Amino acid sequence: MRNNEEHDADAYTSVRLSLSLSLRRWPSSSPSSTRPRNKRRASALNNLSSLLDCSLPTPSEAVAVAVASVSVSGGSQVSCIGPGLLLLVGIRDTDTRLEAEKLASKVANVRIWPSDDGSKPWHESVTKQGSQREVLCVSQFTLYGDVRKGNKPDWHHAMAPTQARELYDEFKAMLKKKLKLESDVKDGVFGAKMDVSLVNDGPITLFLEYENETEPSRHPSRPTGG
Repeated sequence: MRNNEEHDADAYTSVRLSLSLSLRRWPSSSPSSTRPRNKRRASALNNLSSLLDCSLPTPSEAVAVAVASVSVSGGSQVSCIGPGLLLLVGIRDTDTRLEAEKLASKVANVRIWPSDDGSKPWHESVTKQGSQREVLCVSQFTLYGDVRKGNKPDWHHAMAPTQARELYDEFKAMLKKKLKLESDVKDGVFGAKMDVSLVNDGPITLFLEYENETEPSRHPSRPTGG
């Protein structure tokens, strides 16, 4: 589930307004005390503003699903892999190459599978040598569908298609490098309606959030299973 970002923004605005109004109501007992009180009031307001004026978290997101197999088709089969990861990639309107690089690194290194002998859970990544695991990417702007204010999804947090396509292609190139592949990362058709057929492994589903380094994630990636 997405963070209640707009609710947080409203709360932030309300708290700051209340604090600002309260500080401005500090009384002055006499003309002689006005200047010191004004200085203290201004100093307090500046300190509070410094605490409140941090940018609200705007995490971007991908969904990683461990699969035994997955195929993508649009009339005819486009891509398929055996064991590995199905990666649903959402591109937010504020995303840059930095976020794409973070996600590519996380996908390559996140440990989802147990060791060969089963003694160590959450031990191996998709890059484990000899595992034959692959990654299949599917662009997924619908990760940013917002239905909190109605029943029709609002997509205003998703990046515009032209820019999103460019960043998505850059992400795939970064992931190819991280995975040390000779061929391109397999994917579907960007922006097209597709059928995705998969056999879950686990099932294991992870939400991979990647955001500005100054804002720690409020919802760390966590496995879900049956």
